[in-house]
Amino acid sequence: MAVEEPNDEISKLIAERMMRVQDVRPPEGHSYYVLEAQTAAGERAGMFWMPGTEGGVPVFQSRELATDALQFIPPPQVFGFDEDAVGWGVQPMPAEEFLTLFLNPSVTFYVVLKVSDSGFEAQPLTDPQRVMPLASPSDADGMVRSGSEPALAQVGGEGVVNAETRLARASVEGLPPGERLWRLMEPAFDHDATVGTHGQRVLALTTYFIRDVENGGLDQALYNFPPAAVDFVLKGFDELGADEHAATVRAGIFALFGATPPETQNERRRILDTRPRAWLDEHIDPLSDRLMGEEKLQNCFLHYVEAHPSEFFVD
Repeated sequence: MAVEEPNDEISKLIAERMMRVQDVRPPEGHSYYVLEAQTAAGERAGMFWMPGTEGGVPVFQSRELATDALQFIPPPQVFGFDEDAVGWGVQPMPAEEFLTLFLNPSVTFYVVLKVSDSGFEAQPLTDPQRVMPLASPSDADGMVRSGSEPALAQVGGEGVVNAETRLARASVEGLPPGERLWRLMEPAFDHDATVGTHGQRVLALTTYFIRDVENGGLDQALYNFPPAAVDFVLKGFDELGADEHAATVRAGIFALFGATPPETQNERRRILDTRPRAWLDEHIDPLSDRLMGEEKLQNCFLHYVEAHPSEFFVD
């Protein structure tokens, strides 16, 4: 049987990239952010790649800049995604995934420096700075352009991006309650939301938290959510009048971490990692069962929207 000869050029490229890994990694405790298509249920449908012969993965050094970029990108279907992909979201790229893709010679990361309706100004991690347009099949000149001048996002207090994310009432009239609520919370849908009004983030983070519980239990949600986000979720339940949800989560925090929970996510994760599965099954799973079913929050959500219309609507 013939043995395939190694490709010297590819081996050389991999070796060169390995020598540069330490120079291009994000600082410890930080991540690059990427854009991913998402379904209505919040599931990831695939990473956004820059189209074109020099296509690659655009990465952002801040969540704010990545969020700003969302307003300039056409719907996922323009780039070949399934109809299930209803929009774009911002996700931190795990360090292991970044390393795997960086060492792949067929992949190029582009660090985005600036975004506009003309494209991304980006600097490849391996090449000099250049401007990479967002090629779109629907544009003859290969540039994605918005129909009107967009309002650029600005970073406000607590790291929240102050862009207009509210909707016109007419855009959600007549929709079923579940779809209507999803449209209202979608701009802030993340486990550590930095976009949207306070009301949008109340709906979004509490929903995201409950979905995490449904996926893997209360212990998983407390593992994934930073302490500040957990605090926001608890205050959100209080604002919504979801007293049982708030009490159940607080009971789980007390059982896992005691009366004074650690202030850092790493310390909380260390404690969770020491808990035997049998202990979690006995003490945490019953609490998880009480939180299951995001539909339990629907009436609370609808009343909250009715009581705080300016948090969701521009008119």
